[in-house]
Amino acid sequence: MSDGEAEERLTQAMLMLDEGLRRIARKYEGAVSLVEEDPETFGAGHYVFYPEAHSRTRFAIEEQYAPGVGWDDPDRVPTSWLWRAERRTRHPDGTHVWAEVQFGESFPEQLPELLTTVERWVRRTKNLADQEQAFGGPDRRGPAPAPGAPPTSPSGRAASSGKETRTPRSRSSDSSPNGPSTRICGRASSGRAPSSRS
Repeated sequence: MSDGEAEERLTQAMLMLDEGLRRIARKYEGAVSLVEEDPETFGAGHYVFYPEAHSRTRFAIEEQYAPGVGWDDPDRVPTSWLWRAERRTRHPDGTHVWAEVQFGESFPEQLPELLTTVERWVRRTKNLADQEQAFGGPDRRGPAPAPGAPPTSPSGRAASSGKETRTPRSRSSDSSPNGPSTRICGRASSGRAPSSRS
């Protein structure tokens, strides 16, 4: 393959990824935002998905270039993409940092797998936000009681009458019977098993 053909293949891969990410953002509009950032200055990656409902997680994709190609080269074309799903974690001193939950590197021929991984993360993020909204927040206490209803104890029993009341709960099709999982679905596009870092 000539240098011109190789560059054309990389350009087509870059455009395919850009369009695929924008399609996912449109499909899940209102659940996530797709932001273009500059990882050299302040950003998490070139493309970053953030949930609309909270700021505890994100999915970042960073372009990688051939050796010797600088960030400031206007004709640069990515040769691969590093990606990572991250969750904000709290340290004992009270500070919060981003911790990788899942990560990988994808090459042009693996971009369909990367787009599948991104869409699974976005769908999972939307489903968790929908559950939190249905249950009244991330603490799972359930919706507020109807006006005039007797107060209930944490066990669900009515405080005044002794009759048992239950807060209705719904479960989306993506949740497990043991409740929502914090592990991101999908596998590493590089063919390696997903890894976790603390």
